[in-house]
Amino acid sequence: MDWNRVVFTDERFFHMKQVIRRVWKKRGEQYYVSTIKHPVKVHVWGCFSQYGFGKLVLFKHTLNSKFMCTIYKNGLLPSTKKWFGNNASHWKLLEDNDPKHTSKMCKRFKVDNGIQSLAWPSQSPDCNPIENVWSLLKLKINKQPRTSTKNFIRRIKKDDIVPTYGAYCKIDKCHFCKTQLKYLGHIVSKEGIHPDPDKLNAVREYPVPAKLKAVRTFLGLSSYYRRFIKSYATIAEPLIALTRHSDLKSFQWSEACQNSFEALRQRLIEAPIISYPQFDQPFILQLDASDVGLSAILAQKLIDQDGKAREHVIGYASRTLSASERKYSPTERECLAIVYGCNYYRPY
Repeated sequence: MDWNRVVFTDERFFHMKQVIRRVWKKRGEQYYVSTIKHPVKVHVWGCFSQYGFGKLVLFKHTLNSKFMCTIYKNGLLPSTKKWFGNNASHWKLLEDNDPKHTSKMCKRFKVDNGIQSLAWPSQSPDCNPIENVWSLLKLKINKQPRTSTKNFIRRIKKDDIVPTYGAYCKIDKCHFCKTQLKYLGHIVSKEGIHPDPDKLNAVREYPVPAKLKAVRTFLGLSSYYRRFIKSYATIAEPLIALTRHSDLKSFQWSEACQNSFEALRQRLIEAPIISYPQFDQPFILQLDASDVGLSAILAQKLIDQDGKAREHVIGYASRTLSASERKYSPTERECLAIVYGCNYYRPY
């Protein structure tokens, strides 16, 4: 996917003043009346790509499908024509699943004008980076007094608000032309995502817990990487049960707890690389249910560098069963696993 050819769009509204909320209640009455005073607000639609910011569209009324098509015609297409030329196949549109964007009228307009939309959620590092632009725009607007609606709209339209919104980077904190990087305890590379070995050392070298607090700490450390461990909830069930039923005085470290503790440490040592999802390919959802937990694996068959199709894991998910769920029959637990897996991986 060439993200240099993606156009990010979104809409946001800005209040002229703060929303005022007051609660009225008479003495001796049980119920109260809440009143909210809504100030004047201005809706803003914008778009941008690697090549710059597009035309801002401002309006006061509620946005509907018909006006959304007007924005596409007068705001989106002129901007993309300036960046990519008249051929709409040279770029793709990224917007969220708002009902206005997915309405029949808007879909028909996109088809008629050859606009290609990316599936949502996307594989972008940020699902919609224009949200960050809105936040910076709001911060800059709030620094100036708001005397009137016309003045408020005029300041939003000013060229020096959006194109130069004051974003700076510190060179010693930036990395360029890297094939992989560390991010929030993970190694992100072109092959996929896997745990940072330096962070895993804290889990691998964790001593055998002698107190309940130590068990909870270990579960917190290992649970952070549970997406890399198949059937994590089932493996960790003895430790989870220990925290559920024990107190400080009745702490008992059993053989099952020791086996669970060692199995989790070993699984983290052998943690696989999680591949990136390809939304133009079908997904495979593998489900399983045991006496104590549910497991769901999301995978895809992708073409490797040798040209062969292999199954790549996108993520592991699991949870323990409640006391009432453990009374289900095997068939009911398998059905519960289907519901759990579909709900957990619904964004895909």
